[in-house]
Amino acid sequence: MRTVRQVAVAVARVVGLSDEVIDEVRLAVGEASTRAVSAHIGRGVSDLVAVEFAADSADFVVFVRDEAESGSLVAEWDRQGTDTDTIESFAEDLARDAAAVELAVVARLVPDLQVSSTPSGGTQVRMSWPIQELI
Repeated sequence: MRTVRQVAVAVARVVGLSDEVIDEVRLAVGEASTRAVSAHIGRGVSDLVAVEFAADSADFVVFVRDEAESGSLVAEWDRQGTDTDTIESFAEDLARDAAAVELAVVARLVPDLQVSSTPSGGTQVRMSWPIQELI
């Protein structure tokens, strides 16, 4: 996980995010990657977890994709515009599922979080930070 966090920090710096936001990026990417690797290990998937960085004039985006069967947890859960109480309720409802708790942590660090199933049945976590508002 250390390498993916270091790459996330380096890319966020190149994009020009503030140090405070870079800390949030580092933590969020680490949590999302840990969730994905844990899902692979727990379901016996030997494929690599994919982490992709993208930026344009408006947003810095990180995608973390795994190939482990996502199940009911990732039933197209999308946090954009969701208030803190809803996120906490989501984590409480699924407290027995470590992945739900990890996603709740990520949700507190990311202004735009989208969690969806991939065509292969895995999970994609899309995290986005607005560039113009942050620099």
